[in-house]
Parts: sequence; structure tokens; C-alpha cells
Amino acid sequence: MEETSTSSGPADEESETFIRALDRRQVRLVMGCIFLGLVGSCAFFLYFGVYGSEFFKDIDLTNQMSYRSQGLISWMSLLSLDATVWRSTALMTMVYRFLAWTLFVASLEFLLVSDPSSVDPLRFSEITTVMTVFVSLLLGFFITHSVARWTSCVESFLGLFEAIRALQMQLHALGVSIAKIDRPVRYGLLSAWLLDHTMREDRKAGLRPEIWDRIQELKDPLLHVTESELEDLKKMADPAIQIWVWVASFLGSLAQEGEIPPMASPIYGRLLQIVKSAQDSMKQIRAVREVQVPYVYTHTLAAVVHVSNILCATSMGLTVGSCLGSILVHIDPRLTLYGVEPQPNHSADTDVQVLIIQGLKCFFAPVLYQAFLEIGFCVSTPFGAGAESAKLPIDELISGWLEDVKHANHMAVAPPGWEAPCFKPKDFSGAAAAASKSPKASKGPVTVLPAA
Repeated sequence: MEETSTSSGPADEESETFIRALDRRQVRLVMGCIFLGLVGSCAFFLYFGVYGSEFFKDIDLTNQMSYRSQGLISWMSLLSLDATVWRSTALMTMVYRFLAWTLFVASLEFLLVSDPSSVDPLRFSEITTVMTVFVSLLLGFFITHSVARWTSCVESFLGLFEAIRALQMQLHALGVSIAKIDRPVRYGLLSAWLLDHTMREDRKAGLRPEIWDRIQELKDPLLHVTESELEDLKKMADPAIQIWVWVASFLGSLAQEGEIPPMASPIYGRLLQIVKSAQDSMKQIRAVREVQVPYVYTHTLAAVVHVSNILCATSMGLTVGSCLGSILVHIDPRLTLYGVEPQPNHSADTDVQVLIIQGLKCFFAPVLYQAFLEIGFCVSTPFGAGAESAKLPIDELISGWLEDVKHANHMAVAPPGWEAPCFKPKDFSGAAAAASKSPKASKGPVTVLPAA
């Protein structure tokens, strides 16, 4: 080690001697070359970071479930604020309150401390060290649970449609006519439409008259309601689920008519199992709306986040007051509120550095905590007021489901290369009897048998 340091000593002395031999103009030229090298390297990597990538492509946001996720990979997604939490009025209100409290604490420090420049601003960062870690863990658990609830709601809606499509396919396989198949399919799609609108209303108050007016405007052959059906649905507290009783009853009538296997058969039990799975999916969706996260947990979580944000604002205010006082006395020692002789224990450069670090820790972190808290509450209950950002696009889904069931009917009417199935046997005996009674059947030669 000594030999290495001895051998490198003359080289270091020669480099120092060379630098010292340069005049001021040459030193500036060397620094300019170093700066240009940094800028050139930045441009080089920026070119390869932008060229041939998805950097400038749009997210193409249609709704909360339809967008180009590829557009979120690049940094340009930071400029796409539509339908995001950064457009939230509640979040912006919290930011304004945070800044107001920060400036109030800084003003209070100027008023109570005769020499703010003598206060060490780095000690204030210890106030929020433990709270930020605790809040991060709590918010992580809450966001995970909220997304799981939202995902289960989406899966239940998709399960409802799968039950409708499975019922349609079973009836097609049994050879039931299209006109009779369309009735339970229409009831299933109508239940999905009603469920979407009833989830946004108070169950005790019932549906508003505007909702019933809108349902009367539905004119699609597979999504409408008759006058008699509408009067019966208005009497129900939960028409979306009760409408499946009509589906089960209609299947029973088909079994009595011989269109499908009898009630004691396994196939009929399978059809009723599909009806039950549809009701189970709807009950799971309703559970997301009616059974929320316990209030004691959500209130404690919100209180912890708000207290952490207040502590961060207090720490930020004390830091701003201390650093601002130090910067002022470095400009002019007379810039103090009480005219005392200042004794700053840190330089102005250190003050600027501390302000930047504390701004990142005590401002952006609380804003993110508040944003994730709002996202968690919005996603955990994607129905009702305040849940527009996590609203399920049920209208678009129902439109797609309508197209699917119509295409299924078209495929079942004329199979390619075989005759459509039919469970109900054709009445050949009735046709033969009708033919024997016709006048044409009595015409023709009569054979007379000889007497014994």
C-alpha cells in the first residue's frame, strides 16, 4: 500500500502542477468542455430514450376500463391528467390547506424566535420519520383491499353475463324456439341494467321516477319492458334480483310444455343452477355496496393520514422559517424582525439544499398519501356519489352483451351442415290422423272380400 501511494504521488503532483499552470481563461475553457460533455451525453441518452419508443403516443382513454396501458409506460403520462386523482377538488383543497398551515407555522416561528437563523432545520425532519413509514404500510394494505373489492365487483358482473349466455346456450341445445329463448335472456339483461341503477340509489327510498322513465325508453328487442312487467317491478324493493324469479318460473312452464326435459331431470336442475349462479353474482355485487369496510378502521386510517400530513406541514413550516431567516441574514445581517445580532450556524447554500430536501419529503409525500387515501375510498365502493372515477362502464358492457346474444341466436338458427336440434318430439300421429280424415283419403278402389 505504501509503494502504491509512493508511486502515485508524483503523478498527482504533476497533474496539480499542470492545472495550476493554466491561466483563468484556460480554466474556463476546460470547464466549458466538461459542461458540453455533460450536455452532449444527456442529449445522446435522451435521443435513444425517445426514438422508436411509445413516448409520444396517447393513452386513448375511453373509460376507467378502456385505455391504452402502453401510454402509461413513458413519462408523458405525467401530463395526462384527465380522469385522474390530480383533477380532484378535494385533493387540491388539501394542498391549499397544507400550504396555508406551512406558511402559518413559518410566520409563527418568525414571531416567537428572535433569531430563526440559529435554529437547526435538519432536526425538524425527525418529527415525521416514524409516521411516514406507518402511514405507508396502512395505505398499502387499504389500497390492496379496495382494489380486491373493485375486482370482485367486476368479476361478479361478468359472472352475471356468463349465466345469461350459458342459459341461452342450454336452451339452444335443447331446440327451444328463438322467441321463447329471448324472454329469459331479456329478463337477464334487464336485471343487469336495473342492478346498475339501483346500486346508485338508496334501497330504502327506492328508484327515482326518472329511472322508471328511462327504462320505458329502452326499445331493443332483447332489452325492454312491457307495461304489465313494469307495474310489477315497481312494487319490488329489489327488482333486479327478483326478476330472476320470472326466469325460473318460465323455465318451469317450458318443462310442463315439453320444450325442455321434465323437472325431475338433471338438465332441468342444471338450468336452475344457472339461475342461482346469476342471483349469487348479483348478491355479491350488492354486498360491495351495502357491506363497507368497518368505520372504525377507515376512520382511524383517515385520522392517521391527516395527522401525518399536519406534522409534515408543521415540519415544513419550521424548516421554511429557519432557512428563510438564515438566507436573509446572509444577504444583510440587519434583516431580522427584532433587530438582534444574528448567529447563523449554516450557510445559505445549505439552507437551499435543506429546503429542497424537506420540500420533497414534507410536501410531495403528504400529497401522495392524500391522493392514495382518496383513491382507496373511491375504488372500494364503485357506486354512489363520489365514485365517478372508479365507475364501472355497465352501459358499454350491456351493449357488448346484446351483440353477443344476438350473434348466438344467428348462429343457432341455421347450423352449417346439420339440422337444428329439437328436444320436443314432433307429433307424427296427429298428422297421420288428420290425413286419414281428409276427403282425399276416402277416394280410391274398395276391395270386397268374398263371403265364406
